[in-house]
Parts: sequence; structure tokens; C-alpha cells
Amino acid sequence: MHIFPADGVEPRSAVTHVDPAKEELVRELHTRYPPTPGERHPIIEMMNSQTAVLVQEIEDPDLANFVRDDAHREILRRLDFKSYMVVPLIARGRLFGAMSFATSTEKRRYGHDDLSLAEELARRAALALDNARMYDEAQRVQDALRVALEAKDEFLGVMSHELRTPITAVYGGTRVLRSRGARLDEESKARLLEDIEQESERLFRMVENLLVLSRLELGQQVATEPVLAQRVIGKLASSFKQRRPARSLELKIDERMQPVAAEPHYLEHVLRNLLTNADKYSPPDSPIEIEASMRGDEAEIVILDRGPGIAQEETEAIFERFYRSDRTSSQAAGIGLGLTVCKRLMEAQAGRVWARPREGGGLAAGITLPVYKEV
Repeated sequence: MHIFPADGVEPRSAVTHVDPAKEELVRELHTRYPPTPGERHPIIEMMNSQTAVLVQEIEDPDLANFVRDDAHREILRRLDFKSYMVVPLIARGRLFGAMSFATSTEKRRYGHDDLSLAEELARRAALALDNARMYDEAQRVQDALRVALEAKDEFLGVMSHELRTPITAVYGGTRVLRSRGARLDEESKARLLEDIEQESERLFRMVENLLVLSRLELGQQVATEPVLAQRVIGKLASSFKQRRPARSLELKIDERMQPVAAEPHYLEHVLRNLLTNADKYSPPDSPIEIEASMRGDEAEIVILDRGPGIAQEETEAIFERFYRSDRTSSQAAGIGLGLTVCKRLMEAQAGRVWARPREGGGLAAGITLPVYKEV
């Protein structure tokens, strides 16, 4: 029995013979010498016509039509087939395999009654195999739906928790300012406003990441253009220093930087996510570094911090949706989407994003983008 290759289906075959030694020969025959298009092989004739083929008497000239080498000829000689028939496996109008029969018995030859019996057997086998395939597909769909529902429930649970914190801070802070603002000193007011600003920004980034991710998953195409990455870095660094004046930010920009093929807003979004992570997990008095350099036909931008870093085995996992490292999950709030968004955005721009532990502690998180070339 042969199952032909198709979308998502590997070619398969099953062999049986009354003589175990010859069963191995038949298996070797089909493994080493499968029929190929253009050959005058009964299976190829059956595939072309999608009807049964009967060879009542196998003659040497019949074998000569498709024997490929001496080893092939020797296998056929040892099997010594006298008669052969092959019938199609068809279900719902689709040919997906074949059943072939051969006899080596000196006085036994297949006839039309044998062929009719084989066709009926093939019809029932095709129905059973197709039902099994449909059942497997249904199971796969059910499994995929179950995984999707679990992911949805996990997403809603995480989001409800993570949204509640900034919303509570913003709502509570504004309530205090409205009801007791006149009685608060300036320092208390400033502290409340700073909390409101920080939680509002956190809420904004969270929603922004969700929107970007949803657009990418809907198949939105990203058009790239020549972008000076050093300008994007400068703009991002200026904005960061205004928000976080106490944090030391060091820039090391290669003067040979060439324009990269990128979408400027998406590039800024990726770098902002990486910089926000570095700021979130680094000790307050440690500097953050941004390095930009050329690596052949690619530009590389790396953001380095001295936070807790990650284990070597987490370098791929941290880019998975909702992943939070055990080292940092209790240190700062988050839903584990920022790096997933970075990965998807870089892939959409034909770039890469990566992370690795840093010598001496901390994390090096970087991206690479191709140099822009006119088409």
C-alpha cells in the first residue's frame, strides 16, 4: 500500500509478503526505486488514468521499461514476480494512494475477477483511511481551538491584572488630588502627579504593544525605507533623558553608520521597548549603554544594562508571548509582550532581535537591520 505525498502528508508505504525474507526485498525495492513520473511503470500508468492496471503476465520486456541499474534488476529477479495489479485509493474524488498486488507463484496469474476484488478492497480501504484522516484533522482543529481558548483565557487574566494596577493608580491619584489637593503640600502633589504620569505611560505602552501585535498578526505589510538609525537613537535618548534625568545613558555611535532598511516608527518602537526594559531592571545608579555599529552589510544596535540579566537557556524564551523570567518577574510589573512585539517588528523589517547574558552581569539586547539598497 502506498500513500502519495500531499500538503502536510509525507509519502508512506506498507509492505507484506508470505515470505519474510522477500518482504524485506519488497521494502528495499520501494525505498530505493520508487516509481518516478515518465516511467512506464504500472503505478505511474494508474496515477495518470486513475484506474486499475492489470499485468496478467510479466515479461522481461515489461521490466526493461523501468529497470534502473543492476541492483534493481537483481531485486526483481529474486522476487520473480509473475503477475501484478495496482488499484487506486480514491476518496471524495481525490487520488491519494494505491494498493499493489504481485504473485510469484508459477501457476498463479491474476485475472479480471481478482482485479474486481482488489478494486472493492481498495474502495473500502480508501474510505477507512479517509475517515481516519478526517478524524485526525478534526482532532487537530479541536486541539488548536483548545490551545487558542487557553491562550485567550490566559491573556484576559493577565491583562485584567496588569491593567488594574495602572488604572487604580491613575484613578486613585486623581481622586486624591480632586478631593484633598488643596490640603496637600507641593511635594505630595508632585509625587502623586509623578505616579500618575508613570502609570499612564505604562498603560500607554501596554496598549501600544497590543495594537502593534494585533496589526502584525492580521498580516499587515511593512514598507521599509532608508532610515538613519543614529537619528532615531538620538531622538529616543533625548526623550528618555527628559523622563529619566537621574539615569545615566551613554551613547557610542559608529561614525560609519549607513542608512538601514526599516520603518522608522517601528524601529523607534523596538528600541524604546528594549531601552524601557533596561531601565526597568537596572539598579538606579548604574548606566545604560547604547552602541551602534556596522557589521558588514548590516547595522547592529545593542542596549546594555547591569540588571539581573537572564540565563543562557532563556535567550530564545524571553521573546515568547507572556514569558516572564523567574529572575525578574518579581522585580518589575509587565505582561511579557514587549519583547514579543520587538521580535515580530524586526521580522517584518527583515531584521533580527536577540539577547544574551553580559559578562560581569546584566543583559545585552540588540537588533540587526540590513543596509538600505536601491532596487
